Amino acid sequence: MGLVTKFKNFLATTLGGMVSKSNYVYMHNMIHGQLQNTIDFIKKAYQMNADVYSITSWIAGKGSLVPFTLSEVVDDAALNKYKAMCVTQPDNLKELAKLRTKALKVVEKEHPILRMLNKAPNDYMTASEFKFGWILYRLLTGNTFLRGFGPEAQPDKFVELHILPAHLTVPLGGGMYSKPRAYKLTWDPEEIPGEQVSHSRYFNPDFEWPSNPHIIGQAPLKAAANLVHQSNSANEYMSYAFEFGGMSGILYQDGGSDLTDPQRDALQAHIDSKSGKQNAKQILAANTKMGWIKIGESPVDLGILESLPVSLRGLCNIFHMNSAIFNDPENKTYNNMTEARKAGITDAVIPELIAFRDQMNLWLVPGWEKADKKKYFIDYDATIFAELQANLKEMAEWLNTAWWLTPNEKREQMDYEALDSEFDVPFIPSTVAPLGAEVDESVDFQKAYDMIGNIDYEDTRQTR
Repeated sequence: MGLVTKFKNFLATTLGGMVSKSNYVYMHNMIHGQLQNTIDFIKKAYQMNADVYSITSWIAGKGSLVPFTLSEVVDDAALNKYKAMCVTQPDNLKELAKLRTKALKVVEKEHPILRMLNKAPNDYMTASEFKFGWILYRLLTGNTFLRGFGPEAQPDKFVELHILPAHLTVPLGGGMYSKPRAYKLTWDPEEIPGEQVSHSRYFNPDFEWPSNPHIIGQAPLKAAANLVHQSNSANEYMSYAFEFGGMSGILYQDGGSDLTDPQRDALQAHIDSKSGKQNAKQILAANTKMGWIKIGESPVDLGILESLPVSLRGLCNIFHMNSAIFNDPENKTYNNMTEARKAGITDAVIPELIAFRDQMNLWLVPGWEKADKKKYFIDYDATIFAELQANLKEMAEWLNTAWWLTPNEKREQMDYEALDSEFDVPFIPSTVAPLGAEVDESVDFQKAYDMIGNIDYEDTRQTR
């Protein structure tokens, strides 16, 4: 073996080991650092905390019902404006519809993309389950991973989508300024090629390397860890208090000789046997005078009950929700509920839908564009949200006073079709006239004024 060959082999072995070790360190720290926290967020928050479950399932549940559309792009500038308005004015459905119509041409036929997003992404999951899981993983762990499968001839034209468990999926680093080269499930030795995986995440400002690489998104619950712990502890304490009553004092013999250790243990065992919810408020008999020192407090005395709404509100703030939706006793009126539900859609649900839309356009669409030779855009349909629909009664009352609009313009605002062309001019009330207009002398105004009081018509005319 020549010197050059030996040198090449040395480099390959050394550098290969360094890369392998780097990936191991990366993966090892993910499993035992940030990733370990995300396991707790699922097991100790979503599966054990009623408030976390209620908030996150409300957001994911609403988002899972939204249908998606597929369109061809016809106006890039209008599309950019439309995408910006989706963020700044998500409830302005009419203006959004106008911009969308200008920017996009809807694909009417049944397309495989629509089948995956609106019917079933794979053989074992419905589209609503798929979208629910996509949103829920992001809310709980800060990350969502999908794996796509395409035909062998066009592997990037995905025809089947699967959700990967976000708390058990590890990206394998490709370098400081490169996307992950591959992904790995913690129990599976197989590496999944990076181009097959969609990774959507919340931004992580912690760039510490390698213990917390920023490629993994920060879970909202990481900032709320103390709130979740506080809420869990309060509920756990109350559960034990209801079940067993807890340690509330010290029982001792009052007078006479002290109890021996065996006597004390026997008394303790007797008391323990009479504890529990089945013996609530029962009287315990004793054959000697006993004393009592109170050392415990009830959940009410400890302020635990009062702390629960505080935890709920804090968790709602983390997820941009209003606690009125979740029966907060101090924030519950009809008007609050109406506004809270609308704000929940615009502030919590729609940002997740935008994230899903943008990720699908970045990852799912390119392979189909290359295959179909068209420029596609996936979008969500927010018109299904009743909370975003204008109050028809209020709109009708306002339109009734807007005399400067034509009847057909009013019908358009109410989503009715236009009538004949005679309704394309404003209908002006008789009480409205241009400033300085001549008064019709054929009308007997004096007679009209006489009917409502002793008012001289000529005086009022001079005043005009």
